[in-house]
Amino acid sequence: MHGGEYILLIMLQKKQLLLSFLLLAGVSLSCTREEPKLKVNVQVEDVGCCHVRISATVDNLSKLEQPFFYVVIYSENIKSTGFSELKLSTNKVVEGNKMIIETEILSPNQNYYYTSRFIQNGVNYDTEKRHFATGDFTHGELIDMGLSVRWASYNLGSSSFGDVGTLYAWGETEPKESYTNDNYKWTIPGGYSKYNETDGLTVLLPEDDAATAVLGAPWRMPTFEEINELRENCNWSWAYYFGGVWGFAATSRITGNTIYFPAPSLEIKTYWTASLLSASPNMSKSLGVVSSSLIYHKDEAGYYHGRPDLGYDREYRYLRGAIRPVAP
Repeated sequence: MHGGEYILLIMLQKKQLLLSFLLLAGVSLSCTREEPKLKVNVQVEDVGCCHVRISATVDNLSKLEQPFFYVVIYSENIKSTGFSELKLSTNKVVEGNKMIIETEILSPNQNYYYTSRFIQNGVNYDTEKRHFATGDFTHGELIDMGLSVRWASYNLGSSSFGDVGTLYAWGETEPKESYTNDNYKWTIPGGYSKYNETDGLTVLLPEDDAATAVLGAPWRMPTFEEINELRENCNWSWAYYFGGVWGFAATSRITGNTIYFPAPSLEIKTYWTASLLSASPNMSKSLGVVSSSLIYHKDEAGYYHGRPDLGYDREYRYLRGAIRPVAP
């Protein structure tokens, strides 16, 4: 027997002795086998003109500890979408085995891409680049929101969703260069000559309604009650429109139609109603819309998201505001 063959024989004998020892000791040779990977299903559950909901469904998620779901949404057209990347995350589990991420600051009629990562016990489960498309605002002269009145697609004096349109003082039917109490149509020494504490008028008459003056009857400005009805029956999203215009998309929970309220500016936050603030006749009831892409909230993971800042407001009637007409 040659020397090399003798060495090989010795090695084989040692290996057989080691295997026999492990079997006698009851040691399983499969103890280092990796646990099977989780099955993670990531999908877009719901998408509208300005919002998306993405979920991750994982088998046996309720038995796991500290899961983490992370999504990056981005677009190849930053000018139309307002951001290069939108980072969203959550560690909250719903429905036993599901995690959900939602955002409401997307642009209408746009293509978006997203990637996701589910993290569990230091193991990453990634998706490849995927795609979804948002819907559009509802087109038409009058939009049925399932309410007591129908709403115009655009602001008064506008011809597009993102155009604020013509601004008016409350109760005036012509725009002007400046808006002060001194040049307000109804100003008299010590108060106002109409819609005051003594004449009992609390809603604009047709001759003082800018929507009626410009478009003709039956077009008019909405009352406070009609604004309230719209607010209470719609889902509102802080949305970005083409060209850099931020505002609110209102989607009816009754008909599914969506209309858009562009925010006038940082200084001008008013959508007029036809209703006077009876407790203070120098002011009108209005819908306040803040114009800023810098309004954010911070989630638990430290990521920032745009948030709506929509509320009922009151404004001095001599100042300027936008108008969204309504009709039967």
